Amino acid sequence: MKRFAQFILAATDGDGVALMFNGRRLHCRLMDCDAPELDQPGGIAARAYTREIVHGRCFWVKFFGRDRYGRTLVRVFLSPCQTLAERLIQAGHAWVYPPHARGLDHLRAVQARAARLGLGLWKDPNPVPPWAWRASHRPSRPSQRSRNTGGTVYRSTIRTHHRVSLSLGDAET
Repeated sequence: MKRFAQFILAATDGDGVALMFNGRRLHCRLMDCDAPELDQPGGIAARAYTREIVHGRCFWVKFFGRDRYGRTLVRVFLSPCQTLAERLIQAGHAWVYPPHARGLDHLRAVQARAARLGLGLWKDPNPVPPWAWRASHRPSRPSQRSRNTGGTVYRSTIRTHHRVSLSLGDAET
């Protein structure tokens, strides 16, 4: 994979940045870490920390394709030896992600040190990882066997949202 010098426009959240690439604004997700959601304890602090580091600066960025939500996956290099993900984990603003991935032992050691020192999200004795937070705060899906009232039924999946319009003529009697 090639590295490109990129101008970071903004921190969209703790583990997301917007950058310009070939004249297009890309919404990117950092590889190797998962920061709290903005509505989760620690989420605003994680975004502020990321913003403080990257906003309006140029960094080397390595691209890794797209995630299941269409975001471009990147590693942002603060120096030849340290990524933005590592710095977030070191300051206690993110977890190693995925938690059981191979090759991330160094980052797991950095995370353990941040937890031992009570940094960032580790000030809370039982911080909730973002993947658990998302699972417990996901909107419940409407029952597919619900009564048809002639309205619009929304059914969502992980990747897309489908809109299905039903009329009273389609109702079961």
